[in-house]
Amino acid sequence: MKSNPMSMRCAGTVLGVLGFAFLFAAPVKAQTFSRTLTYTRFFGTPNIKQATLTYDAAAGTTSLTTPIAITHTPGADGLLFAPDGDLIIGG
Repeated sequence: MKSNPMSMRCAGTVLGVLGFAFLFAAPVKAQTFSRTLTYTRFFGTPNIKQATLTYDAAAGTTSLTTPIAITHTPGADGLLFAPDGDLIIGG
């Protein structure tokens, strides 16, 4: 089978451009973030807890810290956050 010099030049040009782009491309930052999760349980003591969720896209991992007790109310049924960031508990 005969090779086509034109297609070989095109392939070489494409590979050269791609190699140049990879050589001088800015490094991509891994997407890692942490968020605080606050939740209620209707029964049990304490029934308002908080944990930290961490997600690392580069490693493909998600982790959750051990929940810590925030407070206890009789029959906590839900929570909100006020505009100033204060925790509002409904029960």
